[in-house]
Amino acid sequence: MPLDEKESLADMADRYGTTPKAIFELLVQKADSEESAVAPAADGEAESLFPEGSGLGRMDLAAVVKKMGMDGAVAVEKLKKAGVENAALTGVKMREMAETIGVTPVELIEVLKK
Repeated sequence: MPLDEKESLADMADRYGTTPKAIFELLVQKADSEESAVAPAADGEAESLFPEGSGLGRMDLAAVVKKMGMDGAVAVEKLKKAGVENAALTGVKMREMAETIGVTPVELIEVLKK
């Protein structure tokens, strides 16, 4: 049965006998699988998991390290060594962390890759 874009998560959950949260998680999972996982970086060096418009600045570090397949504690340590005093897995968005050292969220990814 096709999905109606105007149908609420609660309506879908009722229809399929599940919870709105479960429907949401499935939709996020589907969206993630449809996203391009890699895109060429502007400088041509490495490929990026976070193409322009991916919402990187609104993500927390936990979501970023999951997508990168990186250990969270290692990521926090790398960012703190780079001067990001507010580095944390949750509660702080990538944009906020980047602003503390005057860089963009994409530049923070480069710090994590080193």
